[in-house]
Amino acid sequence: MAMRGMSVIGIAEILEVKPSTVRFWISRAANHSKKVNEVILKDVETPKVEMDEAWTFVEKNIAKERRIRRRRNLDLDKHGRE
Repeated sequence: MAMRGMSVIGIAEILEVKPSTVRFWISRAANHSKKVNEVILKDVETPKVEMDEAWTFVEKNIAKERRIRRRRNLDLDKHGRE
């Protein structure tokens, strides 16, 4: 779900778990991916342009997640927190 752009909060709601649990799962998956990449991509050279594009993608998703959280918090403030 995260790989398809779904927010952590959205995933948590669907799976009926806390967002911190989803973050933990994503963190574990990222650590595993890093270990796999170290083995598989050991001798692969990546041009700087590709890495810049990858970081741009990551930064956009982080900004999107923050906007969603702020909007959700504003909605809760307007309607009263539960």
